[in-house]
Amino acid sequence: MIVILLGLMTQGIRVTDVKVEFTAYLGILLTQIGTQFIKNIFEESV
Repeated sequence: MIVILLGLMTQGIRVTDVKVEFTAYLGILLTQIGTQFIKNIFEESV
C-alpha cells in the first residue's frame, strides 16, 4: 500500500503540480480515515 502511494506521488511530481497537490490531499485524507477507523475499532473492542 505504501509502495503504491509512493509510486503515485513520484508519478504525480513528473506529470503536474496539480496532481502532486491532489495526491498529497488524498494521502492526508486516507491517513485521517485510517486513524479514525483504527480508533473506532479499538474503542469498540474495549
